[in-house]
Amino acid sequence: MQVLFLKSAYRSRPYGVTSVHLAENLVRYDYAGVLGRDTGRPFCGPAVKSNIMKEAGKNGKEENRLKYQYTSRVRFSEAGTDGCITIPAIFDYFQDGITFQEEQMGHSPLEIKKRNRVWVTAAWQVVIARRPTLGEEIVVTAIPYKVRGFVGLKNMLMESRDGERLAWANSSWGYLNYTTGMPEKLTEEDLKDFEPEPKLDMEYAPRRISEEKVWEDKDPFPILKRHLDTNSHVNNCQYIHMACDYLPETFKVRQVRAEYRKQSRLGDVFYPAVCRRDNLFLVCFFNESREIFAITEFSE
Repeated sequence: MQVLFLKSAYRSRPYGVTSVHLAENLVRYDYAGVLGRDTGRPFCGPAVKSNIMKEAGKNGKEENRLKYQYTSRVRFSEAGTDGCITIPAIFDYFQDGITFQEEQMGHSPLEIKKRNRVWVTAAWQVVIARRPTLGEEIVVTAIPYKVRGFVGLKNMLMESRDGERLAWANSSWGYLNYTTGMPEKLTEEDLKDFEPEPKLDMEYAPRRISEEKVWEDKDPFPILKRHLDTNSHVNNCQYIHMACDYLPETFKVRQVRAEYRKQSRLGDVFYPAVCRRDNLFLVCFFNESREIFAITEFSE
């Protein structure tokens, strides 16, 4: 197996890294000034930024890839009452990985906003094999695998330090005009550095979630400033935070699908409704006219 050597910001000797998924040059930030255990794999603290990753291609050659990978630990603020990372926190990690990857390529949300463009989430499918525990070290990888027209498709992967697959995802994103909210086709300039990655081997669910005819309505509530992101609309992960509040205590989530149909902004009012059937639990956020903002499907 190929060995890449990464220089530590804190030690002069190199680390021998037996993983072709790590960056060739890793910028290390560890605000506590503490390095991970010396196990042959580097571990960074709260924030890590890597260059465009290189991995071994065919015939042992290295090829530039668009994968982005960063490491972290499950923080106290991300753990639930059971001591494991919460479902919304998994979504947050995945969204952050995608944002870091875009930023690395020069297409951060703030940069494309200057061009009156925005990426919005159309759908998520997240499969959870095991939720890591408080303090556990994790590795998160963003894998852009397809672009067509104004749509981008991206996988996400969360692994343990030892390579155990903890959670993985498929996501669909739309490239829109920030002012009009209408789709904008990606230009050659947008795609100049794009080389699609192989998609993850997983069971892919449809993007569309079937609507229920019978819903149990819950109390409406307004959208507040804390729900908004840099695009001044409700962030896609906020819908997951809200939807999880309605889950039954005994429901063991193994997969989450989310479909986003209508952007919501400050001052909008959500009219939530839930439905349970077989091994599924659905949460839908309507507006006053019964139009759907987003629908989330949890499965055991």
